[in-house]
Amino acid sequence: MNPKVLTAARKLVQRAERDRQAGKLAAADDLDRLGRALGAHLPDWYRELLATVPLIGLELGVIAPGMSGDDDISWLLWLGPDAISTESVELYPGSAVLRHGYLCVGGCAHGSGDQYFLNTGAGDDDPPLVQIYHDIGAEAERILADGVVEIAPTLSAFLAEARILSS
Repeated sequence: MNPKVLTAARKLVQRAERDRQAGKLAAADDLDRLGRALGAHLPDWYRELLATVPLIGLELGVIAPGMSGDDDISWLLWLGPDAISTESVELYPGSAVLRHGYLCVGGCAHGSGDQYFLNTGAGDDDPPLVQIYHDIGAEAERILADGVVEIAPTLSAFLAEARILSS
């Protein structure tokens, strides 16, 4: 696993705990089921991250590029294996973009359906975090052309800068 991702994730969890927010680890059997559902689309490093750093269930603030300030914060809910499987295999846009290397890792906490994905297609172990709009269409090419917004250039950058929802 990329040491920058691991360090940023651990620091994020520490910040969350200071704000009385606790995440969960993924259980081995849940990760095994996710691995069977996604096959090669589940990178080993991401599986290891979910098993070793309690990110699941954390609600994290996202400021999209071009936005600034607390009024422009959206909230991402870090997903566990069952939700990742559902979003990536059964629902759009995840089921359309999975084969292009986009792994759903976060749900929109506002319920918009515009989920958050890691672009793992290039094999990078610190990929960009993007949000993909659900209402663009069902064709992967159209979704990828018109519905992807980069949230952070790398996962480690997002984890280092994410806001924590205070209890």
